[in-house]
Amino acid sequence: MEPSISAGTHSSVPCIIPLHGQLLPWALKHKRWKKQLYFNLLEKNRLNKSAALHCASYFEQQSVQKLGFQVPTFVVPYGVNLDRFAELPSRGFLRQRFNISDSSSVLLFLGRLHQVKRPAIALEALAALERKDVHLIYAGPDEEGFESPLRSQARKLGCPERIHFTGLLSGDKVVRALVDSDLLIMSSAMESFGMSVIEAMVAGLPVVVSDAVEVGHWAAKAGAGCQVPGTPEAFAQAIQGLLSDPEKRANMGARGRELVQHKFDISATARQMLLQCQSIINTGAPLRET
Repeated sequence: MEPSISAGTHSSVPCIIPLHGQLLPWALKHKRWKKQLYFNLLEKNRLNKSAALHCASYFEQQSVQKLGFQVPTFVVPYGVNLDRFAELPSRGFLRQRFNISDSSSVLLFLGRLHQVKRPAIALEALAALERKDVHLIYAGPDEEGFESPLRSQARKLGCPERIHFTGLLSGDKVVRALVDSDLLIMSSAMESFGMSVIEAMVAGLPVVVSDAVEVGHWAAKAGAGCQVPGTPEAFAQAIQGLLSDPEKRANMGARGRELVQHKFDISATARQMLLQCQSIINTGAPLRET
């Protein structure tokens, strides 16, 4: 879906456009000629008429600035409602569904099955682990028909009984899936943010993410997870190390919760957005980064 602007572009009301990753390099290269034609003929001119462009991360901001926009950009990360995670449920939701024992470990791939998410990397990492009591759960809608090829690949790799698919999860089922898991895996080729990582951390789950997942920088810096190159070998090594060290995982989970409460609470991010809106209304420009 292309960035859309409508409200405010032809009136005195300032228009702020959230980009949602649509102008990241990978997104522009996907169906490249159509997007570049649309972008150059129409969208760039429209976006330049807005008051500001909202980016969810500094990487997204840097990527957008390279496109030569005249309009200013600002960064406010996405936030999460901490009330959803105030009382975590007991384990059992997915483990019972897929007959996974309490002693087995679960890797959770939370998000849509799409080529930019590189779901095969998680599978190849699973197959490379020394431990054979580890399961991988893909929790998200299959947008491009990935389930069948992944199951076929799992048979070739000798682990077909250890991968599972839930389809789309919503509401409290996402929280239950996080609680049932031991690590969150995100192997994306590009993310403007990585909301599933935030949800995992607030649920006390350590994360292993690729170096293309922007929120992974914050997680790694806080000691709440590992950010690794986007290869099966790198993921397998990080996963193996964390699964063998329960105390380290517990410490990472605690640091993740603290990070989200401090930086990504939706009340805090809403206040940041409000300050940016007030600055744009009063001065015509967003606040300068500090």
